[in-house]
Formats: sequence, C-alpha cells, structure tokens
Amino acid sequence: MKKKRLVPADLGSGAPGESGSFASDVVTLASGTIVAQIIAIVTSPIITRIYGAEAYGVSALVLAIAATIAVIACLRYEYSILLPRTDEEAANLLALSLLICLLMGLVLIPVMLLFGDDLASLLNAPEINPFLWVVPAMVFLLGSFSAINYWNSRKREYGRLSRTQVATAVSTAGTKLAVGFAGYPSGGALVGAQVIGQVVASSTLGYQAWRTDGPFLKRSVRWVGIKAGLHRYRNFPLFDSWSALLNTFALEMPIFILSAFFTSTIVGYYSLGLMILQLPLTFVGSTIGQVFFQRSAKALHEGKAQLAMVVENTVSRLVLWGFPLILLIAIIGKEAFMVVFGAQWAEAGVYAQILSFWILVSFVYAPISGLFSILDKLKIMLLLNIAMFVIRSGLLALGGVQGDVYLALMLFSASGGLLLITVGGWILRESGVSLLSLLRSISRPMSLGLLLLAAVALVEHFMNLDPLLITLVGAAAIVPYYFIQFSRDEEIRSLVLRFLHKDGSG
Repeated sequence: MKKKRLVPADLGSGAPGESGSFASDVVTLASGTIVAQIIAIVTSPIITRIYGAEAYGVSALVLAIAATIAVIACLRYEYSILLPRTDEEAANLLALSLLICLLMGLVLIPVMLLFGDDLASLLNAPEINPFLWVVPAMVFLLGSFSAINYWNSRKREYGRLSRTQVATAVSTAGTKLAVGFAGYPSGGALVGAQVIGQVVASSTLGYQAWRTDGPFLKRSVRWVGIKAGLHRYRNFPLFDSWSALLNTFALEMPIFILSAFFTSTIVGYYSLGLMILQLPLTFVGSTIGQVFFQRSAKALHEGKAQLAMVVENTVSRLVLWGFPLILLIAIIGKEAFMVVFGAQWAEAGVYAQILSFWILVSFVYAPISGLFSILDKLKIMLLLNIAMFVIRSGLLALGGVQGDVYLALMLFSASGGLLLITVGGWILRESGVSLLSLLRSISRPMSLGLLLLAAVALVEHFMNLDPLLITLVGAAAIVPYYFIQFSRDEEIRSLVLRFLHKDGSG
C-alpha cells in the first residue's frame, strides 16, 4: 500500500476565527530567522579573523552563566501568559512576569559583587571576573524579552518577532565589527555586543507591543490581578522551573566543565565549533519542529496510526535533511574551518568533527521530544533527562581529569548521541512507529548522500589537497543531493516558496 504523503495543505489553518494559516505564521517567524542567520553567516568569517579563541571563550562563559539563570528569570510565569481565556488575565500575568524578572535582576547585583570572585575561581577563569556585572543585566533583558514574546505570541503578532530578530542580528554583528576594527578585539567587546543586541531585542519588541497594546495593558493591570495570577499558576515556579533549569544547565554544562579543567581558549574553540554545527540547521529543525508539534497533537485524537504516520514522516525528513551537511563537517571540518574562519580556528574544526555525531542525533531528536508531552510521559522524560545529564557530564569530566580535551569531547559526543538514539527509539515505538519501516523509508535517499560523502572522505584521506580545494570538493558533492531532496520534499519546497513570495511582495 502506498503511504500517504503529508502535502503542504496538511499544514492546516489556524483555529476558527483566527486570521491566517499555521503555515503563514511559520513563514512569518522563519523569515526573520533566515535573515538573522544570513547576517551571522556572512559576518562570522570576518569576526573570527578579528577576535581570538580566548575572547570567544570569555564571552561564552559569561553568557552561559546568564543564560542558565535567565531561564528562571520570571520563575516560568511567562509560560502562563498563553493560558487564560481573557486578555485581561494574561495582561496581569505579563506584569507579574516582568516584575519578578526585575526583582531577579536586582537580587543578582549583590550576589555577583559578593560571590563573583568565587564563581570565577570555581570555573578556573579569573579573566571573566571583570564582566560578571553583565549577568544581572542580561538576566533581566533575556527574561523580559521572553515575557513580552509570549504576550506577542498570544496576540499572534509574529511579524514583530521577525523584525526584532533582524534588528538584533544587525546590532550584535555591527557592534562586534565596529569595536574590533577600532582596535579592541577582546572578550569584553564580544560580551558587550551581546548585551547591546539583547537591549535592542527587548526594547524593540517591548516598544512594538506597547505601541499597540499599551492602553489596554494600563486599563487591565491591577495588583489584585497580579496576586491572583501569582497564586493560580504557582505550579510553574514550583515544578516547571526545576526542569527548565536542569535542561538549560545541561546545555551549558560543557562550557563550565571545559573551563574548569582546561582554559578559556578551549572554551572558545568549543563554542565556535558548536555554533557553526547548529547554525545551518536551525531553520529546518525549528520549522519542522513547530509544524510537527501541532500536527502530532491533532493526529493523536485521530488514532495511533495517524500519529505514527506523522512521526515517521517527520523523522525521515529530519534525517534526510540533516545528515549530509553534518557528516560533511565530520569529514572535512578542520579544513573547512581553516578556509572560512582562518587558520587559527583549525582546532575548532576538529572539535566540530568530534561533536558532529551528537549534533546529528540531537537535530533529529529535538522536535520529536515533544512526544513526551503529547503522550503524557513527562515524569519519564524528567527522569531520563536527569540520567542523561549525570552520565554525559560525568564522562566529560572524566576526560577533563585525564587532561585530554579530545577524549572529553569524544566521550561527551558519543554518550550523548547513543543515549538520544536509545531514548528516541523508545518514544518512537511508544507512538506506534515501526523502526524497520522507518529505516526502509530513508535507506534509498540516504544511499546517494552516503555515496557522495564516501567520495569526499576518500579524497580527503588519500589526496594531499589544499584545504580550500577539499572544502570546495565537499561543498560540490552535497549540492546534487540537496537539489534532489528539495525537488522531492513538497512541504519544505512549499514553505520556501511561501517565504520567497512573502519576501518579494513585502
């Protein structure tokens, strides 16, 4: 029997009474993401030739500390903004979130003043101490942005976020370049650029929301409403905040452990390698992930067979779009980084090669992790996340104790990839997917990509070519694969055409 394909029309319309379709919302959001990523891709080769690995490491450490705390800056009350039936109640939850966020930032000021030296010493990075004053400001900025963005999502004003993403990318990259060309290529400059970018993000989104909704917010927000929201949605700080903190700390954990056992330079190589691995796949992964969550929740009500079909189609698409590019980096990462970012970043390319296995599996796993919520397996997900965090951090630290950064990253990447494959396989079976059927559906398209990558690997291993030539050979090898995949994938093609049409008409 021929399997039903999910065609663009399956993207579905919005809820009754809502203007525009789900696909239109995705395209609106994606347009800002694409432009922001193009700015990052174009400017990164210039920025990496101005700033060294140590500067990147200092910036990564300071921002990792801020990002870890910022996930609970509003005590997760920002998530409740989407839940009330009335906008009046949601407005009070927005005010509550911003108030908590402000208090969190103020409390962090004396904390950083009193314990900043101890934190820098714990991380074996005294060079970050002069910049820890940024942490309270970044926590407030990140938290307020998140709260305003959930209000923005409630009002379905996705164009605001799209414009904000572009403004943020321009201001962040522009500041890095301006300060670098002025002769101050330091870690502090990179930290300052991120702060300026986040100021632009929060103020731009906040101004747009206030301009249209300000009068309503002033009429609606009352102390009694804020206190009611504080009590009604108290489960967010009591329970969800701990899971969020664990998940975020797990993401930032490699930076902290690498800093504790090695140097800021090593952290800089890791942060650039990871960023480049993730950057090209963010658009495809986030777009598919948003569509998948909406579809799978709807499909569950239509029966387990329908859910299995949605999940299998999504996973196969993620694998087929993700594996050639990530495996190409695994083969020629060192040479590609030397060409694109400069010879001094060859080590970052080696790190990217080591991390590629974990990133590929993460790329496929991240969207389908929403199945834990859809299938009501949240307690199991929390336990699995705790177990994976302990195992991966322990193995990374083991490599650190041995003083071998390659061993540390290989243990971290291999364990992360294998654990996610195991957990992902289990949740796929729980959703009714036949793993054998999934493998059959991807085997034929994958064969072309694997054949092309095998040819690149042979060229890289046996021919002593210049890094530029090897990079060009690798890029040329995967172009035919993606051309064929794009021509076959009706849904991705439809989303791209929607974006081009929107961009051309807007």
